[in-house]
Amino acid sequence: MGQNFEKRLRNIEQKLAKMREKDCNCGALVLLTPGGAEEFRAEMNRICPAHGFRDFQVMHIVIDEPYPPTEFPTAQVIEPTEEDAVLEEYLRRLAEAKRTA
Repeated sequence: MGQNFEKRLRNIEQKLAKMREKDCNCGALVLLTPGGAEEFRAEMNRICPAHGFRDFQVMHIVIDEPYPPTEFPTAQVIEPTEEDAVLEEYLRRLAEAKRTA
């Protein structure tokens, strides 16, 4: 009777896993644009019903000012932005979620 119970339990767990996978919202492409840190943070805080913390694709868009084509660009120090900070937070939380899974 113990083996039969374990078999039924595994069957139920597999069915639940398949049901959760249907509701997964992890694989989405999320844009991180200049001035879009709060929108990105809102997407980051949405929970996937199947996996918890979402593992989505991030496209980080950075706008750089053009330079005259006849001159060589000079080295610039780019200051970290709020968008950089929220992206680092996402990557840290994603790594933590993967460690605990």
